[in-house]
Amino acid sequence: MAVDLGLEQTIVRPDVVQECYLPESSEWLCCVTGHCTGLWGPVDVQIQLAGAEVVLLVYVAEIEDQCLLGLDFLTSMGCSLDLRAMQLEVRGKVVPMGRCTSRSAAMKALRATVIPPRSEMMLPCQLEGFKPPGLGVVEPNWTDGVDI
Repeated sequence: MAVDLGLEQTIVRPDVVQECYLPESSEWLCCVTGHCTGLWGPVDVQIQLAGAEVVLLVYVAEIEDQCLLGLDFLTSMGCSLDLRAMQLEVRGKVVPMGRCTSRSAAMKALRATVIPPRSEMMLPCQLEGFKPPGLGVVEPNWTDGVDI
């Protein structure tokens, strides 16, 4: 399960949903890598986290994580996200978060760019061990500068 602050509506994998019929959507999910996949739904799904549960209308897509929690879940559950402590608070209960290092790789920006404070930017990048170059999201790393 992952938290995505840029996602308005929660997305789950097809194996999470126990629906016989998944209505096709005209929407597409496109990643920063440029890979796009179709969406199904929305469908009602019961989500449980930290002893709290909610039924949400979610979209279904072929994604790597079991679930991408979007702003719909975070706001409906009154969540508070502490990025310094790497914790998600759900209705008063703390859920520790970790960095996903298994999917990390070195990325090199292909052009020098000034990124304004408190912002992120899509830049042409070369991901270590992958060809051809693609787009990468560059955002602040609060401990030591910039993550690419």
